[in-house]
Amino acid sequence: MKRIFTLLLLLSISYTASSLNLKVGVQSNSPPFSMQVSQNNMFSGFEPDLMSEICKRLPANCTYQPVAFEDFFTQVYDKNIDLGIGQISITVHRQENFLFSMPYLLSPGQIITLKKSSIKTINDLQSKTIGFISHSFYKNFLLDQFNNQIKTHDYANIDNAFNGLKMGEVDALLLAKVEEDYWITGNGNSSQFRIIGSPVYLGYGYGIMTNQQQNKLINQINQILKEMENDGSYLKIYNLYFGGIKEL
Repeated sequence: MKRIFTLLLLLSISYTASSLNLKVGVQSNSPPFSMQVSQNNMFSGFEPDLMSEICKRLPANCTYQPVAFEDFFTQVYDKNIDLGIGQISITVHRQENFLFSMPYLLSPGQIITLKKSSIKTINDLQSKTIGFISHSFYKNFLLDQFNNQIKTHDYANIDNAFNGLKMGEVDALLLAKVEEDYWITGNGNSSQFRIIGSPVYLGYGYGIMTNQQQNKLINQINQILKEMENDGSYLKIYNLYFGGIKEL
């Protein structure tokens, strides 16, 4: 009996030692995706919750640290963090330098303006000032569409973007649709706004990003994402943050 107990203890120690230790970069102020809730790097939101479930199933000991969106790429490339999850759209260009999981959420953009605005169609954006979240790749898309015949204004976050729209700093916004819907639902003033055109699909959705040496890890994450979709745990996390959102 003593030998069996010793064997089980050794197996337990071996299993624990084989668990991964992963540093995960997340954004600190991007509700409902991620919000830092304490100084000791505690986070809440859709992406930390999703990542924590993945870490539990790997299994891995995951620690989180705040990363500004523009720093994800250097932090992952330099291996200062093992994974980045922060509304990072999967694109062909980014796939040249990084590995991505399968998409965990689609990421269409949506043009939105005030209901009282004279803008009625996409063509009316010509020569207008359009607001974006800093480092958004929607900006280059719209500049190309209008041959640089629009003005642009960057905002640090969605609160500032909508305040800028209401104050007349910009004529319209092009932001991730899910963020717009979340902000409007939370602020209860959908009657002020009107969407323009259809959603804009760029890239393949949001993915978890890592360096090119992590093929095994990204394959494990993909398998877990499929399992979570099949067993309903993904939907449970999704509904916690997005279930009550109303589309404009």
